[in-house]
Order: sequence, then structure tokens, then C-alpha cells
Amino acid sequence: MKTYRLEAGDDHVQKLAHENDPVRAVIELVWNSLDADSHHVDVALHRSETDVVVGVDVADDGHGMAPEDIATEFKWVGNSWKRTALRSNQEGRPLHGRLGQGRLRAFALGTHVTWDTVGDSIDGKRLRTVIRARATSRNDVEVSDPLETSDAKGTKFTGVGKESLDPLARDTAAERVGRTLAPYLIARPTITVTYDGNRIQPSDNIHRDTTLPVEWEHNGTVCHGKLRIIEWTQSKEREIHLCDADAVVVDTLDSAPGPDFTYSAYMLWDDMPQHHDQWPLARMETTPTVLGVLLKELDQVLDDYLDTRRAERRRELVEEWKSGHVYPYDGDPSSEEEKVERATFDVVATTIRRHIPKDKSKKRLTLGLLKDSIQQRPGDVAALLDEYVGLPQDEREQLDRLLRNTGLSRVIRAQPTLRTA
Repeated sequence: MKTYRLEAGDDHVQKLAHENDPVRAVIELVWNSLDADSHHVDVALHRSETDVVVGVDVADDGHGMAPEDIATEFKWVGNSWKRTALRSNQEGRPLHGRLGQGRLRAFALGTHVTWDTVGDSIDGKRLRTVIRARATSRNDVEVSDPLETSDAKGTKFTGVGKESLDPLARDTAAERVGRTLAPYLIARPTITVTYDGNRIQPSDNIHRDTTLPVEWEHNGTVCHGKLRIIEWTQSKEREIHLCDADAVVVDTLDSAPGPDFTYSAYMLWDDMPQHHDQWPLARMETTPTVLGVLLKELDQVLDDYLDTRRAERRRELVEEWKSGHVYPYDGDPSSEEEKVERATFDVVATTIRRHIPKDKSKKRLTLGLLKDSIQQRPGDVAALLDEYVGLPQDEREQLDRLLRNTGLSRVIRAQPTLRTA
């Protein structure tokens, strides 16, 4: 048995592990499996008798790790062979784990972590090696002597001993894994990833899938990328991923606009891996970097897309209310003032649509009361919404921005002539 000492400070290792985010750790380990040309990856949760998650396995059928590769993979942070490789060894897949930090995430999943891996050595022997590490000494990694085996190639990670793994059992965990991997899995339907017994199939959860060109200029050079926006049928989250051209995630931003939408936006750019972890500083730079300029253009393209979708959704929802005979206006507007009033009503009502009762009679009553209140208090939208539904702060800010930045004249132009059904 050998012991490798990681060439990094223990506090640095702990920081890289992001130990308060076990879902992120699972995602990183799944990426590692995909980098190993796996066709099947299975994430299994271990539960106690009281149904508490006490451990997790991530098993794959990839090429495994040969003994001669383990020192490179486990002794250094940031010197992974993937950093200079463009594609995986066998199938030429785009690589995610280019920075050599993937295994450090494992400490978010257990105080004791193990990799049981079977791979072919350079002399053609198939060998099994077991790698163990403990949170009490994150820098030390124990590696068993390799043993010949006839088992299939692959790697199984196991993490145990952590007390805060319940986030892995929430529905949002599988959704988050699926959203992060979505473009990769959609493009490769023969790859299966299962989570807690259920196959992750992001294509079944897509409401709308749109790709937009993104162009920006930095120091006289025009750069090109693509923004892929997937709106989800079932999700409560929104997020922006910075990706390479193959939609392999490099970074995920800490916030995303549009509280009235559930979506994932994937900013695709060939050079994104060269800017890993640079986005927080890029947003603050007084002298814009190429990434900083890209992020500003990304914000604008995404805002324009969301505003266009809001206008579409307003039209669709108003027509639905009209056909259901719950819309509180009849006929065409009789004056310019009524036209403005209706436009304001449509913006407010569709913004708070999630808070409007589904029952037809209650819906008609709520929309009627909303109309009356707007007529009586047109300049007090924020107080109005607090009175009716207690609109969350992010949704109220979104409505304020829409009314302030879009302007009622633009809202009116976005509306077709509405007629009763």
C-alpha cells in the first residue's frame, strides 16, 4: 500500500471541497464518470432505518484508473491530464474535469471516502486498486497495492460518515443534476445517468429550447458564442451556466434574472475553460476583460429574451382568460386611457399569475378586484400587490423593473388588439 500526500494546504483542500453543498459534489463525480467514457452512471443513496441519508455511491462503467494514473489524479491539485487534453481517451468526448479538483468535492459526501477502481495498466493487465481518504487528514490518500482481476472496468465511489446528506434526498437534487447535465445528455441519448433509482431524462422536462447568437468585442477583436436557454416544465429554479462550446459546464453564476421563469441558460464559448473561476472578478473590473464584456452582453441578451417571452406569455394568458370568460374587460378599449389601463392590468395580472386562484369563480373575482384596485389606485402597484398576495421581493422588483424600464408605451405596443371570445 502507498500513501500519497496531496500537495496543497489542508484549508485549501477544505475550501475546494465546498462541503456544505453535497449535490454539487455528486455532480462533479458524475462529470468525472462521463470524462471516463462511461455509458452508465448510477448515483445510489444509502438510508438509515429512520430514512436519513447516511451515505452515497457513484458507480460507473468507464475505463477506470490504472495504477500509473492514480498518482497524477490524487497527488496534485490542478495537474490533471485533462487540463491539456481536449477530449476523452477512448470516445473523444468533451472533458469537464480539467482542473484536477473533482476528487476534492468528495469530502462533501463523507468523512470517509473510497474509490474502488478497475482499469487496464500499460502492460495490458486488468487491475483493481482501492483508494481511501479521511476528512480528519484530507491531504493523505491511501492507495492499495493493485490486484489482478477479471472484473469489468469502472469506478465506484463511496462516501459515508457525513451527517448533513439529506439535501441529496430532496426532489430538487435530482432536478439540479439533470439541469446541469442537460445539454450533454440530450446530445448523447445512449448515456444513462440514474439518481436514487430514477433515470435522469432532462429532455422530458423541456418546455422551450432556444439558442441565440451572442457577439461581443474586446480590444478590437469580435468574439462569438451562443446562449442556449431551456425553460423547464417542472422546476422551481433558474440558473446560468458558463460552458465550453460543447456545453460542458465550467462555472455556474450565483444568480439569474427572471423570477417569473424557471430556466437554465448555458453560455457556450470555446475559450470559457481558460476563464474558470474568473467571473466574480470579471463583473467588478473597472477595465473590462473579455469575460467581463461577455457577461454584460449575456445579461442584455437574456433580459431581451425574457422580455419577449413575457410579452408572448401575456398575450397567451390574456387570451386564455378571455376564452374562459374571467377577463374583467369587454370589447375593445373605448379610449387611450382605457388602453393604458388594460396594458397596466395585463402586466400586473400576468406577473402575479401564480398567486391567482385556479377555481374559475375565484379567478374571476380576483381579476375583477384587481381591475377595480388599479382603477382606484393606479400609482400604487406595490402596495396593491402586498394587499392581495404579499408578492415576494424578487417578483416585486421584477414587476417594478418591467413597468419602469419597459415603459407602458412599449407594453401597449407588445399587446395585440384584444377582443372578447
